[in-house]
Amino acid sequence: MKCILHIGTAKTGTTLLQNWIYDNKVEFSKSGIYISENLGKTNNRLIPAYFSSQLDDWAKRNSIKTLGEKNQYFSSFLKDLETEISNAKESHQVFVITSEHLHSRLKNKEDIKHLHSFLVSAFDEVEVVCYFREQFDLAVSLYSTGLKHKQDRDLESFIKSIGPKSYYFNYTEIADSWSDVFGRNNCNFRIYDREKFVNNDIRIDFLNVIEKNFNHQKLNMKRTSSNSSLHLLQSFAFKVINQKIPYWKPDGNSLNTQNTEAKAKLIKLDSFKFGKIVSKNKILTQNKFKEINNVLFEKYFQIGDSFPETEKNNTNITMKQVFRALEDGIEFGIDLNANVRNSLSNDEIITLTDTAKELYAKNPKSRKKALALMKIALKQRPNSPKMKKMVHKWSSRIDSMKNN
Repeated sequence: MKCILHIGTAKTGTTLLQNWIYDNKVEFSKSGIYISENLGKTNNRLIPAYFSSQLDDWAKRNSIKTLGEKNQYFSSFLKDLETEISNAKESHQVFVITSEHLHSRLKNKEDIKHLHSFLVSAFDEVEVVCYFREQFDLAVSLYSTGLKHKQDRDLESFIKSIGPKSYYFNYTEIADSWSDVFGRNNCNFRIYDREKFVNNDIRIDFLNVIEKNFNHQKLNMKRTSSNSSLHLLQSFAFKVINQKIPYWKPDGNSLNTQNTEAKAKLIKLDSFKFGKIVSKNKILTQNKFKEINNVLFEKYFQIGDSFPETEKNNTNITMKQVFRALEDGIEFGIDLNANVRNSLSNDEIITLTDTAKELYAKNPKSRKKALALMKIALKQRPNSPKMKKMVHKWSSRIDSMKNN
């Protein structure tokens, strides 16, 4: 029996791929392809959790604080997995394991060796499959995903923090680690490029790795991406939510539902669904990885292979769209800044004050909202004489209008 070990990397359509695989579990089984019942669905997260020598966010979410508690949790894991594999062999030829956390959590080569020892003892053949996505493109996508969790930095700060010293982004180091242990001939490294996927579809491309002659017409292809990136306006709001309402509770071991509920409300607002998250540091970031990427392609790919050009995103947002988002944000009780100071960058404060001024000047009916925005900006810069003067002036005018 052959094992297909899909190790990631992140932001390469893995959630879509994994959900789709489990959607078609029965159909795959009919063709001799086994999808695990016991490794976690749809991300087989228990595999990297078990074989990692470190405690990570999975352990945190499961209230596992020590390696002893982890060992107790997994006391029967390996035996149960061996039984599942043995039963699968009776009627299947391929066993699929998929988790992007394999590449990101098994950074220690000894952990990879531990996994390898188990797999080669259980299967006749093991093929490691890994998709690599251009690092800048990956970073922007990761930033968006991070905002859905605990990320509270601005995009440029996050982009500048990544580099080839980080194992997560150093594909040459990742490829070397896995090929050194599993053997180069057993590693199928691929570029995340929709234009080069079989049928321009990551699902069909991965299926082609498993079985080239599989008739995918029988499969359910209705599943769409469930992990799409945030829009630009959403990203600003999510960042402030994370700064005001911590993602984790004070004990550090459980999610803060106030954070997740605030985001759940905001994500439904159509007025925030505008713009694409972009960074001005694209070239700088790509140059950081140029040398190690050249090594990657030289060692593991064909001559002429390269990462695709990152998509050009449309960032145009009209003032009307901004006004609508701000109005909806206020009406839905999204407090952009309560008592937290310095949660916005200088550029964001300038944008906020400019928007407030334009809203005040162009739309008399919205002057109260313009004043509310300027007060938020003032909380960020409480010692600004210009902002204090403007807030006082606008407040006096609005009060005067009430009395007339």
